[in-house]
Amino acid sequence: MVFAGSVATEAAAAAGEHAAAAATGVVIGGGLITVFAGFLGFFLGAVFLVVGFLIGRDKQVVVVQAPSDGGE
Repeated sequence: MVFAGSVATEAAAAAGEHAAAAATGVVIGGGLITVFAGFLGFFLGAVFLVVGFLIGRDKQVVVVQAPSDGGE
């Protein structure tokens, strides 16, 4: 959003009589980019969390059997 704010300031200064339209476009575009980046970061974080759980776990297999009743 800081980049979008910088672009909005420049667009408003350069647009002249269409400054409101330029500012509105910059706000909408900056908001969409921010939302997209948030979703991308959330899903990448979830994927890396699952991968970390799968890689970092103990890989030993422990087999537990009930004691047998003698001759069987």
